[in-house]
Amino acid sequence: MVFTQTSSCEFTLSGIVIDEHDQQALSYSTIYIVELEKGYISDINGVFVAPNLCNQTYTLVIGHIGCEPDTMKILITQHTKKTFYLEHHIEELKEFAIIENEIKPLSSVVKKELSPEELSKTRGRTLGESMKELTGVTTFTTGNSISKPVIHGMHSDRILILNNGIRQEGQQWGSEHAPEIDPFIANKLSVVKGAQSVRYGANAIGGVVLVEPADLPDSSGINDEINAIGSSNGQQGVSSAMLEGKSNKLLGIAWRMQGSLKKSGNV
Repeated sequence: MVFTQTSSCEFTLSGIVIDEHDQQALSYSTIYIVELEKGYISDINGVFVAPNLCNQTYTLVIGHIGCEPDTMKILITQHTKKTFYLEHHIEELKEFAIIENEIKPLSSVVKKELSPEELSKTRGRTLGESMKELTGVTTFTTGNSISKPVIHGMHSDRILILNNGIRQEGQQWGSEHAPEIDPFIANKLSVVKGAQSVRYGANAIGGVVLVEPADLPDSSGINDEINAIGSSNGQQGVSSAMLEGKSNKLLGIAWRMQGSLKKSGNV
């Protein structure tokens, strides 16, 4: 009598993959059986089932995102249920810093200005004469006291003058009309040329002259300033006085008074 024995491949390996530290199920873990060259994926609860296994030893490679793969051998002699543990690591980026130097775009704005120190050297002159100190600015004169700024060969209604943000348009009336602006009120005098002058309107095609007085005082008290200038040419004399202050009783109220007198003989 002859007896034969065949290998049964009807066993099932079922299991669950959990975190070794907090005992939480590791969803969508991978289970690879080397001998069968076949892989399985656990469900959202970490459970998987590998059917049709034979009576033999299998090599399993179990992995999960953030875990080191674990390789183990398991002997299958019957339907088997097993819990598999993986050491789960949370990968965190360390602190990093990005340091970069800002690249400033090239500007089409050409702006020249006279500082308060430079303006003090031109005291007693007209506004147009004071602006001659700026590069690219000349003057158009029709008399001893009539002087208009010229920018890029343009003057009068081709140049916009802003006195403390207010348009000064008296110079547009004719060649005998100079800007009616007392240079003593200016704390900073600047000229804007180039494409950026278009933002001020069509009258600024040649450029923009900005006359900016000093800010009103922000501390209580009274300040004053007196200027007296004489010239032997034409026996000219110029005087200017300024008085300003801020009330310590009325908060937010500051004031300024300023006046100039200019007298000249024949030149």
